[in-house]
Amino acid sequence: MKADHAGLRAWMLQRLSAVYLIGFVALFGGRLLWAPPADHAEWAGWLARPGVATAITLAWLALAVHAWIGVRDITMDYLHFTAARFILLVAVAFGLLWLGVHLAAILASIPAGGTP
Repeated sequence: MKADHAGLRAWMLQRLSAVYLIGFVALFGGRLLWAPPADHAEWAGWLARPGVATAITLAWLALAVHAWIGVRDITMDYLHFTAARFILLVAVAFGLLWLGVHLAAILASIPAGGTP
């Protein structure tokens, strides 16, 4: 019964992350479509806002969770060689971790005022 519960939790996390990502892409894309920043300073000012930085960070976490669950489930179902599965999952985990650190560095490099 515990394995079924874990599968349900992963399924629910993937669905919730997808819902957040759909909303984020719609709002973020709408903002860029209707009121695009004119220059770098305006971009930096917009990204320096706490709400925007938080939304981007949450979108990254949702994307990482969504990707991890998807890749993990596919490798568990279709990749039968344990060593290959392990290598692929470790590579994906390091890739997601590296991208998360890179995003954090980018967001941290934006000054609070938004000017370069």
